[in-house]
Amino acid sequence: MSANHTITLTEREKARLFLVAALDSVEDWKLLIESWPELTAQTFAAAANSDGYTALHLAAGKGVLELIPGKTDAQLLLRTRTNNGITALHCAIEAGFIETIASGVTAAQLAASVLPDGASALRAVVELDQMHLVRGGVTFAALASDVDEWGVSAVHIAAQRRRLDKIPGAATAAQLSAVRDLGGYSALQEAAAFRVLDQVRGGVTAHMLHADRAHDRYTALRTAADYCSLHQIKGGIPADLRSAVNWDRALRARLADRALSTTEIEALLKAGANIQLIDRFIRARWADVQGCEHKKAKFLVVARELSKAAHQAECELVLEPTLSAELL
Repeated sequence: MSANHTITLTEREKARLFLVAALDSVEDWKLLIESWPELTAQTFAAAANSDGYTALHLAAGKGVLELIPGKTDAQLLLRTRTNNGITALHCAIEAGFIETIASGVTAAQLAASVLPDGASALRAVVELDQMHLVRGGVTFAALASDVDEWGVSAVHIAAQRRRLDKIPGAATAAQLSAVRDLGGYSALQEAAAFRVLDQVRGGVTAHMLHADRAHDRYTALRTAADYCSLHQIKGGIPADLRSAVNWDRALRARLADRALSTTEIEALLKAGANIQLIDRFIRARWADVQGCEHKKAKFLVVARELSKAAHQAECELVLEPTLSAELL
């Protein structure tokens, strides 16, 4: 149930509080306050249904905490919980209303508001890109120690949401590599998968990625190849790591889903992918589009990008004479 209260309400009073909390009408709030002078946030917290869900939970989720007389601080929102532990603070945070909380909310308070699955309000702040609104700021250590039942940390979430650069001071490759879920997958792996290696403080080298391995031996370097973040690697792929990843497989994947980018294809070719894969791809697609001017025009755009990538990677494409003429 909710936190202990000395306020006793009738069922009619509870219903009235729930009704007004659901509204964003200033006039309805004025009428309520005029007729109920002793009304406070604690009064809303005392109005709970059989599940422990209170009028304060509803007001927090609707973003109308500022309309409640007096201050509704984070500590009261944190104490006000449903039967299964959902806090009124969580309702405010997940709905994006962190700014309605009087005197703000700290990272520790956010981390203390945890759902049954282990997800905290701090994670919600990361997902909603509101870390800058947390009183006192958010540290890397706070995010790293905030984990759910699968061991996924708030740092993993920051990488997935492409917000590593929003962590004060940012994070180094070593810090990200040290934060792992139950499968041994690090936040550095997530950074590679979501193409935010360029947000890592100090940059990330291929050797750093190759040394980062999950329990199944899957390396962060392979993740970078599979998810096209090779071009973000500091210093490129050195010769001693050319055989560390199946670059051809990564290139085939890019060609198969048409996710073509000059920088990505160039990076794969420089890492060691076989230029003949692009040769065969272009020949097959060129044959397919014959007889359809619309498809041919679209493919020529792709062919130019591939040709440009090959040239920048200092690889030579062997093109059909008719295609070469079209590309001139």
